[in-house]
Amino acid sequence: MGGIDSVWVLDARSLETIAEKHYTPVRNNTQCGIPRAFAKLLQQGSGNGSFSPSPSPAGFSYSPDQVASRARTLPPVVAMPSSYLSHFVSGGVVLLATHGGETNPLAVREWMRASADAIAEYVGRDATGGVDGNGVRDHFVMVYLLLEELAESGLPWRTDVAQLKSVLPPPTLGDKMLRALSGGGVAATSTSGSTTTSSPATPAAKAAAAARGMANVAQGMFAKARARVSGGGGTPTHVPLQPTTPPFTPPPMRTMMSSGTPPVPNSHSPYMGNGSSPPQPSFGAAEADNAPPWRPRAPRYASNEVFVDIVEELDAELDSEGKCVRSSVIGELFVTSRLSGASPELVVRLSDTRVIDDTSVRFHPSVRTARWTSERMLNLVPPDGTSKIMTYATRDPAGPASRAARGQKATSAVGGWHLPIYVKPVMSWDGTTATGKVSVMVGERPKHPQGQQGHQQGHAAKTCDRVSVRVPIPKKCERVEFNANVGTVTCDMTLGVVLWNIGKIPYDKAPCLNGLYTMAGGGGGGGGGGEASSPPPLSSGCIAASFSLHGETATGLCVESISVPNEMYKIFKAFKATLKGGRFHVRLA
Repeated sequence: MGGIDSVWVLDARSLETIAEKHYTPVRNNTQCGIPRAFAKLLQQGSGNGSFSPSPSPAGFSYSPDQVASRARTLPPVVAMPSSYLSHFVSGGVVLLATHGGETNPLAVREWMRASADAIAEYVGRDATGGVDGNGVRDHFVMVYLLLEELAESGLPWRTDVAQLKSVLPPPTLGDKMLRALSGGGVAATSTSGSTTTSSPATPAAKAAAAARGMANVAQGMFAKARARVSGGGGTPTHVPLQPTTPPFTPPPMRTMMSSGTPPVPNSHSPYMGNGSSPPQPSFGAAEADNAPPWRPRAPRYASNEVFVDIVEELDAELDSEGKCVRSSVIGELFVTSRLSGASPELVVRLSDTRVIDDTSVRFHPSVRTARWTSERMLNLVPPDGTSKIMTYATRDPAGPASRAARGQKATSAVGGWHLPIYVKPVMSWDGTTATGKVSVMVGERPKHPQGQQGHQQGHAAKTCDRVSVRVPIPKKCERVEFNANVGTVTCDMTLGVVLWNIGKIPYDKAPCLNGLYTMAGGGGGGGGGGEASSPPPLSSGCIAASFSLHGETATGLCVESISVPNEMYKIFKAFKATLKGGRFHVRLA
């Protein structure tokens, strides 16, 4: 099996190369021109799956959302003259990877997703939860180091964030202060023998010299503080208890399972109670040597915490009347662990696991699969920090296998999981004037009395947030007018789509989008000229919607209990559920 040849990290706005890494020797100039060829392909919007490298178009500038939309229209794997190209968009950056024909493209795409999560953990995330483009530019040296650790000779190596942090510490506040004081590390100096002199001739050079002097002072203060903490200059009176992370020996195994970060990792609600932490016991060298490779050796925390997040993504296809044709749910379980000791045993019991399809379950290497098979519980020694522990898919709730697992009778009705929102499109077309009208109404479908009626009765309402709707429009339009009573509307004639950002659905009114479009040339989509019987151009399209619902899951899966039976200390534990809209499509006709 082959591996990855080269990787590029591009800016999503200008598609300029920020960082690149070649795991194999560059054979020809075609491999160096791949970023320019990808930019040209995005601008042309071609989706034929094959192209030849050409210079990047001048003046290329799009928003990250537009780049992501254009990238979705391209095939995930594009044939190059001498290799294959895979692309992945995450926030403000675009990852490109070239590989041979014998390499599994799904493994390459999974590695790119894991790499994007790892880079986001180090440089920061943007509003969409992806990689922050400005953070990549500020820490491009760290990005190069990450690319060195994420793969070795083109094969995936360390994709777990906990393992990466043990060998490559993330940037700290002190590093940022030193970088700011030193003016970004840029200095005009001249070296002669063993003596280094500087000649500030301009005010800018004098300011840089002063900044370097302040940086040296600050660096000396940090060095003295570290010496006092380590015992070289006396013991400080107030030293906070921090986890110890000695050097980490890489494991012999290689895995594609990576750690991820839930959308809001620090906003948990203590649904399961809490407790204070007693004084920490001392851990011996024998216990530290028995620590698994994904944990640091005997970390110590003043407060032991465990947070469990279940994030589900709902895919559904609805007809024009709002009936569900098919639906599926993909779920991920994240664990944020800050537990003292070398090998704390974490036991997580879930409420109802019969909805999970056992053939689709994927676990982190720390999970004991035998306990899951026999007792349907998660038993593991968790990695330190945030990690993705489990990925699962669900059965069709209306299918016979799912109903038999839950003890229900089979039915021939077509249905699916509960859909938290509804999208009702109304479309009309006048073939004589070649004018079409589109009206879209969006609202909530409360599963419990917690929706609109529950809010009026004083219940704690769980409303959908980050709601957005994408309405297709014909590309050959000479006039387009759309407006909405809630949110903002953006028309992109190049992509042929109207983006309606609603945000949070209000209680007092239903969001509604109204618009009209006029075709150029006065003809319909069916080639009927100006006849009234010509079919509407959008008769074969569909509306895409996305949303986010906190505190609920589509399957009803939740955590019943969290415990650490082999440790004496108490833990602070919490659970949070989030439901997202994945491929949520509504047919127009």
